[in-house]
Amino acid sequence: MPKFDPKQIRAELEKDLVWPVYWLWGREKMKSRELLKRIRDCVVKPADAGSEAAPLSLFAGLSMSEHTFDGSQAVEGSILEAAQSLSLGGGAQFIVVKNAHQLKKPDELAELFGAPLKANVAAWVCVFVSDELDGRRKFTKTLIEKAAVVACEEVLEAEREAWVNFLSKRGNAELSDALKASLCVMEPWSLDVVEREIEKFLLNPADYAVAGEAKSAKSDEFIEAFFQRDMKRALTIGETLFQSPEDALPLLGLFAWNVRHFALWLSTGGPQDAGLRRDLKMNPYTAERFRKCAPQWKLHEVLALNEELARLDFAVKQTPLQPLGLWSALVSYFALKT
Repeated sequence: MPKFDPKQIRAELEKDLVWPVYWLWGREKMKSRELLKRIRDCVVKPADAGSEAAPLSLFAGLSMSEHTFDGSQAVEGSILEAAQSLSLGGGAQFIVVKNAHQLKKPDELAELFGAPLKANVAAWVCVFVSDELDGRRKFTKTLIEKAAVVACEEVLEAEREAWVNFLSKRGNAELSDALKASLCVMEPWSLDVVEREIEKFLLNPADYAVAGEAKSAKSDEFIEAFFQRDMKRALTIGETLFQSPEDALPLLGLFAWNVRHFALWLSTGGPQDAGLRRDLKMNPYTAERFRKCAPQWKLHEVLALNEELARLDFAVKQTPLQPLGLWSALVSYFALKT
């Protein structure tokens, strides 16, 4: 059985089909958390929404048929015993194992595997939540063949905009295009981080928008000057942006995103071949910037810049000193017209 993606699992759950074993792996916690909730809702049927017994949260009304283990401490035998014991009041045993990648002897759990079946006849449903899926282990091959292995991986850069739009719509937040762009390129990036930023915006939309858009405009002005190789202007703007690591790191993420996409744009034909770039998901503003700057850059220069940014990222995070000197050296070297 091939690996699944979350959409396939959601489609099965809508048909009331469940697997005895799910293995949710990846570092995008929101994906695994929401999929876990859907699986639980299918297995542990909530009380009627109109009754007084209706649960108020995901773990409200937790029953004796639900068990949670931590893979870093759990013994596989205990997981087997909990899954295969009789459920008080009927229904399936619902087992959640966090940090499943830390289980010492996962092979002992193979007897829990089985084909998908209707939720109302399942004896157990075990959900293992893991940071990774180690393809080198023999157990992993068996897991992929006999269980529902679902990747909850980090969101690709090309997909960030769609997720930002989704989360803002779900939170009823009307974000400006500038703020959406800022949320797409900030680092570190995850769905939980974006959701927290949207929540902060909802607490005080006016102040958040003003501060966010002002910083975004200044950063955008710096990037424009850099790509135009206007060293004097880039250094002048940079003096106000590189005063502390807290200010420099968000700009580093934004700048690195632009450099990576500029390299991709140049490698797929640059301004000479628009046909090769049709598959690149890029907003018109960014594409126009690249088109204007392309004559002043060679692909090998952009690739070298990308490598230097990785070193700068490490240096800014490691040194307690102000990052202005590090940034100024980078700008002076790469923004100098050749």
